[in-house]
Amino acid sequence: MKLLALSLLASFGSSAALVHTGVLPCPCERVMRCSGISECHGTSNPVDAALTGDYIDARDCTVFGGACHVNGEVDSQGRSALVAWRLDAGGTVVAAVEADSNLGRPNGGPMARRRAVLFIDGVQDAVVSRLAASAGLEVVASHAKAVTWQRTGDEFKVGVEGLVELAGTALADRSCCTMPNLVWYRPLASASVLQPTVGNPSRCHFAGADGDGLQGWRYDDANTVLLGRFELTGPGSVFSAPPLTGPGSVFSAPPLTGPGSVFSAPPLTGPGSVFSGAAPDGAEG
Repeated sequence: MKLLALSLLASFGSSAALVHTGVLPCPCERVMRCSGISECHGTSNPVDAALTGDYIDARDCTVFGGACHVNGEVDSQGRSALVAWRLDAGGTVVAAVEADSNLGRPNGGPMARRRAVLFIDGVQDAVVSRLAASAGLEVVASHAKAVTWQRTGDEFKVGVEGLVELAGTALADRSCCTMPNLVWYRPLASASVLQPTVGNPSRCHFAGADGDGLQGWRYDDANTVLLGRFELTGPGSVFSAPPLTGPGSVFSAPPLTGPGSVFSAPPLTGPGSVFSGAAPDGAEG
């Protein structure tokens, strides 16, 4: 027993050291790998299948930093983004996104209209539509383009020749995990992205798509990237579940009041009420 305890302690210590040096994922990152849609989820239907893969989201503003610095960019920056999905089943989609106001909904304001031009490499239309919808994108144009993709350890690289250049590394010290209060933005596809970490790109450049109405921009060497894994569920997927409330939900139950409710009871007054009795002055009840 003592030998087992010592073995477990040694194993935990070595794992902690590996996490600290970046060899293993930070505790705030959840990693799930599979080889494709049908193998992982039992279906090849792109409408029904659960989609998984790697996700990268780069902005023209700082996503992790001091409050004063970030606040200084809220009004003048944060209106453009590059979003990329790399599917485990194969294929990549890159979206160049532009809005009239900050994409992060500062001060609880309304969500900015997210106009997007898509660059698609080997992904079915139905899957593209689901990915774009998960980020709330209004697609104004889409183009079939060869996309370069590299995600090795902390390093990432995404490119569309002549249009998109994004390359950098995740923060080696994972300070975004230990100081989450200084992460001011969430991924555009936040509902499907698992515990993103922050990256710093040495190159972050969109050349613009004048014919499609999007302007170019550049923001290098700043904490402007959110990256992680994504899981996007669909009807019939292994991750789909009934709603939490409403008919057929996990917690559906009879109503609290009214006919058939948990607390239904006779009325307080009138025929059959709790306090029914003879009517005053001989009047009929």
